[in-house]
Amino acid sequence: MKTEKLLTISEKKEEEEKEKENIAKFKDNKMNNLEIIKKKLEKDDSHSGTLHEISSIESDIRSKKKDSLNFAKENLIPISKEPISKYYTILSDVGQGSFGQVKKVKHIQLEEIRAMKIVDKKNTTAKNEIEILRIISHPNIVNIYEIFEDTRKYYIMYEFIQGGELFDVITQQTFFDEASAAKIFKQIMNAINYLHSMNIAHRDLKPENIMMIKNDSLDLKIIDFGFAIKIPPGKREKNMVGTPYYIAPEVLKRNYNEKCDIWSMGVILYILLCGYPPFNGKNNRELYNEIQFREPDFSGEEWENVSSDAKKLIKLCLIKDMNKRPTSKEILKNNWLKINSKSLNFNLNQSFIKSFNTSVVKKMAFFVKENKLKQAVMKFITTQFDLEKEEEELRRIFKQFDTNNDGIITKKEFRQQLINIYGENNSEEITRKIFPKIDVDNSGEISYNEFLTCLIDNKKVLTVDKLDKAFKLFDKDNSGKLSIKEIKHVFGGTDKQWKKIFSEVDKNNDGEVDFEEFKILMMGWNNTIHEEEVKQEQKDNY
Repeated sequence: MKTEKLLTISEKKEEEEKEKENIAKFKDNKMNNLEIIKKKLEKDDSHSGTLHEISSIESDIRSKKKDSLNFAKENLIPISKEPISKYYTILSDVGQGSFGQVKKVKHIQLEEIRAMKIVDKKNTTAKNEIEILRIISHPNIVNIYEIFEDTRKYYIMYEFIQGGELFDVITQQTFFDEASAAKIFKQIMNAINYLHSMNIAHRDLKPENIMMIKNDSLDLKIIDFGFAIKIPPGKREKNMVGTPYYIAPEVLKRNYNEKCDIWSMGVILYILLCGYPPFNGKNNRELYNEIQFREPDFSGEEWENVSSDAKKLIKLCLIKDMNKRPTSKEILKNNWLKINSKSLNFNLNQSFIKSFNTSVVKKMAFFVKENKLKQAVMKFITTQFDLEKEEEELRRIFKQFDTNNDGIITKKEFRQQLINIYGENNSEEITRKIFPKIDVDNSGEISYNEFLTCLIDNKKVLTVDKLDKAFKLFDKDNSGKLSIKEIKHVFGGTDKQWKKIFSEVDKNNDGEVDFEEFKILMMGWNNTIHEEEVKQEQKDNY
């Protein structure tokens, strides 16, 4: 009896420890994990205490979230029920996307050309597409600006990419050399790796959904997220979607995960190197039979000068068993991809790279000292304006920081770049001060959009014309002044927080910010001293 009693006490302690662990895990997880934890605990009445504490924590988090300044991308991409004609002029038809018609439009206030995708609300994937596009930010994924809706349809406003489809480039060029194919493949795979890290599968990768940014460049962006879906780890999707030539065997069996995208990438790489798909048939039935049972053929004369390493990578992507097929992260470590990607990089000496990175870090340091309103407006501008010309150089810098190619910069990656410049000890202190300020949505990582926000060239972006347009977008009542209510509507926070921020800008103390005050806030920072310092450092290092 004594032993049995001791065992019961031991079990109780074990249960208490488990409950403490559950609470700790919840605190460390984001809000979207709440339902998973709750469901697990609700199965057992003995965890009612834990559930009560979780509900309390949830309430506290929601309260803090409501009161905090929220610069997350999704909050800067509004969904409006106002008529489109108030903001856009329709110019012409562009084509047809998955489940949607695409038109070329012009923003009346900003005078910018955009692409408008019209999606019927009856389409069950419409909400998925919108939810996913509002949270993702990557240099090789199309930007989304805003969304309109009426009773029947959604109208999604994208950046207008002028370079044309990869499909057209393939048609004109027939096939690519290995270095060019590697550059194209790696950019798409970088974006897929980012999506997969967020448990998102694109499910319709094909050359028609890859847009070239310019006609004379191999830089690209993935478009059309009509089939994109979140697939939680360990889960399987059943719906058969995609384009026949690029569809994976497990999709045909209606039991698949995000690795269906890897298969599609294998098909794309095959086409890039020879000009035609690996599997064919007179009809879909014959095609699907080939996809499931035939291996890719490399016997044609087009393959005579293609390296065995390139063929091996294609074979890896086209492994029939998805459990044996490599992940996007593993593909990016492939030797052929590394060697051929390197051949397209600039060969810069180390002293120049160090000098260049020093100037990048200094710009970041300037940004974190800025007024919160200015930081918020810069975030808004990088989300809402077409900054393609300014982005080109920053895409390369971002990829230099993002060493594991997952589309985000972690604290570890950020610090590693600083170690190369400032050494081990100083880098820790600089990371501690700068990193959280750049991470304006408090996710613990720096997204591509946040990176652009702090490094975009103020002199090129903060023109009077652009500021006037940005000001008018905030000034909803057209009063010529920005109120706390108008700013709070976009960025969240409390009256108290914004009163403090406004007090630094509102020179005439009327409780609002007029355009002159707004202009002084945004254009007050002078880059001249900073640029002279960078030039001098570059001289010293040569």
